[in-house]
Amino acid sequence: MKYQYINNTTILFKDELQHEISTYNQTQGVSSRIQLIGCSAIDQNGMLAGGIYGWFEWGWLFINLLWVDNALRGQGIGTRLLSELEEKAVQVNINSAHLETASFQSFEFYINRGYKTVLQMPITSDNGAQYTKYTMHKKLK
Repeated sequence: MKYQYINNTTILFKDELQHEISTYNQTQGVSSRIQLIGCSAIDQNGMLAGGIYGWFEWGWLFINLLWVDNALRGQGIGTRLLSELEEKAVQVNINSAHLETASFQSFEFYINRGYKTVLQMPITSDNGAQYTKYTMHKKLK
């Protein structure tokens, strides 16, 4: 057996691992159908103003990324993007949402939209800055 550290792994490597895990899960009688989902906000000039990306799996909406252009924050774009995914989740019988954020990111944004903290952990960044990482859930229906 040869073990090799992979620096800056590729999406292909991640996808291969995910495929192998899904295959194993199926042998254990666990179905794992993943549906990727996203929504973008495009401004009047055709430029990306914001977007959200995640997936449906095991009856959950997993939100991986939510971004809004700094110049456009506070205008409801993030709220609308989040609502779009949550509404789509409910339409396909998804009951709950899961996400992770940090104290310097959008923690309060999610609290104000009904997300509850289920885990928090202290983190020290590469440059020594300290913050808290939060895992959050929300019941959608």
